[in-house]
Amino acid sequence: MALKIMGEMLHVQPLEEMGLHQVDHQDRYSLLSYLKSCGKQKDLHKTINIHSQILQKKLFLKDVYVNTALISAYSKCGALAEAQQVFNQLPIQNVVSWTALISGYAHHGLGNEAIDRFRQMRDEGIPPNSVTFISILKACSSIGLVCGCREIHASINRIGLQNDIVIGNALVDTYAKCGLLEEAQVTFNTLVVQDIISWTTLITGYAQLGKIENAIWTFKKMLTKGMKPNAITFSSILNCCCHGGLVDEGEVCFRAMCSHWQLVPTIEHYTSMVDLFGRADHVDKGVSVIMTMPFHPSIVMWHTVLGTCQRSGAAEVAKYAFGHSMELDEYDSASYIYMSNTYANSVE
Repeated sequence: MALKIMGEMLHVQPLEEMGLHQVDHQDRYSLLSYLKSCGKQKDLHKTINIHSQILQKKLFLKDVYVNTALISAYSKCGALAEAQQVFNQLPIQNVVSWTALISGYAHHGLGNEAIDRFRQMRDEGIPPNSVTFISILKACSSIGLVCGCREIHASINRIGLQNDIVIGNALVDTYAKCGLLEEAQVTFNTLVVQDIISWTTLITGYAQLGKIENAIWTFKKMLTKGMKPNAITFSSILNCCCHGGLVDEGEVCFRAMCSHWQLVPTIEHYTSMVDLFGRADHVDKGVSVIMTMPFHPSIVMWHTVLGTCQRSGAAEVAKYAFGHSMELDEYDSASYIYMSNTYANSVE
């Protein structure tokens, strides 16, 4: 059977084929489970399929939980117009359905739309919960909305959620992404509990805005507090060392990460090390990292090596890196440009 829904004509798979044999109380939970799975897998076609049969068979049309699950599934699939349409047709719009809609807009970088929905929800007298605040803070950080962040922070304090560690960490992250590092630090200082996420969020905020000394000082302070850094913490610190030209410090951190903290480096950590050596024109060390790491090197790594060779005129190493980059993409124009410039510099 085919059915047109929201502008799309598709074959409708009967609910019975999905395991929903009867329309009873149990089916409600099956529908919720299937819709949750659709959102997790970002399966828009299946979401539309289930929605079409909900409409056709008039199943749970006024059920706020089923409709909220639909909103969430559509949002996670990027179908925000459809999510909004389902929301608009709800007989009752509670904090859960509002939050599902706001989260969808925030997740897809539509910060202004998320903030508009948040203000509409408040205007209708529906108090936000902790999940709502986390979603709207994400929206503020995605567009760098300073006044919005401060407004949300004030609302959090009024409601009494300022001691919630997840919200507190989200506030630190949002202030940092909005460029308000002093306010991020003040918020961090007032947290009742400072966990590894709190510390890493603050370090990352300093690192992303080029405050190298602050990031490293915070990292060292974290260690004196007995906190164990995680892989994300080291990613931020290694990036700091790259941008600050701190080769020795970067090598020490990388070794400590592997041996002392027994963390397994990801390709991101190895890429940072290649970048660290490349910026210092240590081309041999960069190539050594690539050849000894347990990952297949990306073309970005070979670009880093080629960029180092371009500056130093190391033609032989450049040819080696160029050959590997061609194996990944024989039409990569950047590699040809690097190689050409390297030959020109070696002649000079």
